[in-house]
Amino acid sequence: MYLKDLASGMNLIISNILVLVVVLRGLPLCVFKK
Repeated sequence: MYLKDLASGMNLIISNILVLVVVLRGLPLCVFKK
């Protein structure tokens, strides 16, 4: 049970990091377009 929770928690963290990376990559493009 604990390992399962740990795995799902890691998946959440990884997905959050991926979203952050995409947002950080997209921000400069939005700024330069202005």
